[in-house]
Amino acid sequence: MDGFEAFRAHIETLKDPKPKEALGLALAAFEGIWKDGTCDQARLDVVVGVAGAASTLLWSSGMEMLVQLASRDSSALEAFLALATSRKAGQRFAAIAAMDNRLPRATVLDVLRAGLLDKSSKVKMRAFLRCNDLAAKELVRDMTNVALGMEGKAREEADWYLALTRDGYVIEPDVDRATITIVYPWGSIISSPVLLEETTPERIEATLARLRKEAEDDHAWGERLRVRDEAQKKAEREHAEERSRKRREGTLVPDEQKSFFLVDPDTGEISDGRDFDRTIRALVTGAHPDVRKTMGMGHLRIASGEVAIADPIHHFHKQPLEREAPRGAHEISFLFGESDAHVGAVVLRFAEGEIASVERAAWTFPFREATVFGLASGLAAIFDYREVSELDPPRRPELMSLIELEDGEAGILVALPRIRKWNIALCRASPETGTFYSCHWALDRRGEPLALVVDFAAFS
Repeated sequence: MDGFEAFRAHIETLKDPKPKEALGLALAAFEGIWKDGTCDQARLDVVVGVAGAASTLLWSSGMEMLVQLASRDSSALEAFLALATSRKAGQRFAAIAAMDNRLPRATVLDVLRAGLLDKSSKVKMRAFLRCNDLAAKELVRDMTNVALGMEGKAREEADWYLALTRDGYVIEPDVDRATITIVYPWGSIISSPVLLEETTPERIEATLARLRKEAEDDHAWGERLRVRDEAQKKAEREHAEERSRKRREGTLVPDEQKSFFLVDPDTGEISDGRDFDRTIRALVTGAHPDVRKTMGMGHLRIASGEVAIADPIHHFHKQPLEREAPRGAHEISFLFGESDAHVGAVVLRFAEGEIASVERAAWTFPFREATVFGLASGLAAIFDYREVSELDPPRRPELMSLIELEDGEAGILVALPRIRKWNIALCRASPETGTFYSCHWALDRRGEPLALVVDFAAFS
C-alpha cells in the first residue's frame, strides 16, 4: 500500500461527510499534480482551500500536501507564503506548524522570523518551538530580543526554547537534583534527572557526554528493534502469501502443531473450550498423552517473585502476573508435541506436591480480565519483570542480542548482562506468527503455587 492508498483508506474511516469529502477532493488534486508533474491552478486551489481551513483535521493534512508541493513548485511555494502571511492567525499558525526543511532554508527562516514578531501569542510561541525543531540557530539573536519583551510563563517558555536552540540543552535545577533536557540529531528531546553537583561548570560536559551516549545507545537499540520488526512483518506477509498459494493449489500440509484456540470471525473474541483443570494437571505431572518430549532447561531465576510473560519483539514490557511466585531459581521445562521446532507448553516448577486446584493466572491492571494473550512474533519470553524493567539503558542493546533464536532452535535460557543467573526463558511457541497463550497456576491444598504453566494450546 503506497502513501496515497493509505491516506485514502484513512479518509474512508471518517464519519463526518463534510471533512471526508473535502479531504477526498484535496487528495485527488494532490495526487494528480504529483503524478502529472504539472501544478495547475485549479487543482492547487483545492489543496490550498483545505490547507487554509480552520479545522485541524483539514489543515494538518492540507498543509502537509501543500508543503510537499511547495518543495518542488514555485506556484505552490507562493501559495504557502500567502497562507504564512495571511490576516488570519490560524492560517499563520498552521503554516509555521507544518513547514519543515523540505522548503528553501531562506523561506523557513523568513517565516519563523515573522512568527517571532507575530501579534498572536499562540503564533509567536509556535515560532519559538519550531526554531528549535528546525535548528534555526541563525535566529538566536531574534529569539533573544523577542524574549526580553515577554513576561511570566510566556517568558519562561520562550527562554526554554531559546536555550534549546542556542545550546542544544536546558538545565532546570531543583533542591539537590536537576533535570537536563537535550535535543538529539534524530529529532528527540529527552529530559533526564541528574544530581545537582553533576551540573557544575567542572562536570557539566562529562554529564552531557554520558547522557548523550546513553540516548544514542537507546536510539540504536530502538532502530534495531524497528528493523527487526519490519523484517518480521515482511516474513509474516510472505508466509501468509505462501500459505494462501498452497491452499489454492490444495498442497497445504496441516500445521505441525494444532491449536485449540478458536476466534469468532464476527467479534474477534478468542475462546478455548478445553478442560483446563485436567489439562494443566496432566502437563505438570507428565501424564499428558500428547507430550512427546520434555526438555529440562535448567533453573530460571525469579528474584523479585514478579513473573512476566510477553512477546519479546512486539511487547516486552507487559505487566507481571498478579500472584507472585516464590522467589529464587526454579526448574523450568519445555514440553513438545509432534514437532521439536516448537514448544507446546512451558512448566515452571516451584515445589513438589499434590495438585489440589488449578487457577487461571491473572495479570495486573490493565490486563487483569484477559484470559489469553497474543504473540505477534510467535516467540514467548518468561522473565523476572522487575529485573528487566529496571535494566539500565546502556545494557539494553546487550539484551537485544540475547532475545533471538537461531533457525531451528526451539528455546533457550539467557542471562541479563552482568547477572550470572539465568533469568529469561525464550521459546518459539508456534510455527505461525500471531499465535496466543494462556497461563495457569497449579496450587497445593494451602493455595500455594506448585507450578506455573504457560500454555500455547498445542495439547488437548
